Amino acid sequence: MPKVKKPLRSGPPLVVGLTGGLGAGKSTVLELFRARGAAVMSADAVVRDALEKDPAVGRRVARRLGPVALGPSGRLDRARIAAVVFRDARARAALEKILHPVVRRVFLQRRRAHRRGWLVFEVPLLFEAGFDRWVDKTLVVWAPAGVVVRRLARSRGWGPAEIRRRLSAQMAPAEKRRRADWVLVNNGTRSGLRAAVDRLINREMR
Repeated sequence: MPKVKKPLRSGPPLVVGLTGGLGAGKSTVLELFRARGAAVMSADAVVRDALEKDPAVGRRVARRLGPVALGPSGRLDRARIAAVVFRDARARAALEKILHPVVRRVFLQRRRAHRRGWLVFEVPLLFEAGFDRWVDKTLVVWAPAGVVVRRLARSRGWGPAEIRRRLSAQMAPAEKRRRADWVLVNNGTRSGLRAAVDRLINREMR
């Protein structure tokens, strides 16, 4: 298995936008970069913090989506929000209008503060929301459709119809690959994915 050569990054800082479809393995790749010394951030984590800790954001989301977005405690429930927006394109667009500026602000603050090494930013809608304009390179994690369906059925418990609905709400994987600077194929083992990340680092990111 290839090993990452030192130093990890000898030149100017490198900001990488990491994306891929549901079940492709984006979060796993993000953690592999973290383990190799990269600074990392996740758009999903920014959204989670905003919904849980920013009352103004929470109120706007609750007003827009209504009671269906609330759990038994009366608080916003992210699973219920996801169920709504993956079924209703207008609700999804309204939610993105609220949350994308929050993610953009946090990311740009982090980017301005980043002075050395890599910053890897995981964002599901990297191209769709235009976040690719603020990164140096884009990386797409890709897996074959059959692999993705099996992963989502196993990890999320979704049936075929739910998987199709959620996948159809995102940009087609082929279009993401076309737009990407780099593509990582994740159709095998965890050790194989680690090796692919190390090859990318050694060949392209030093």
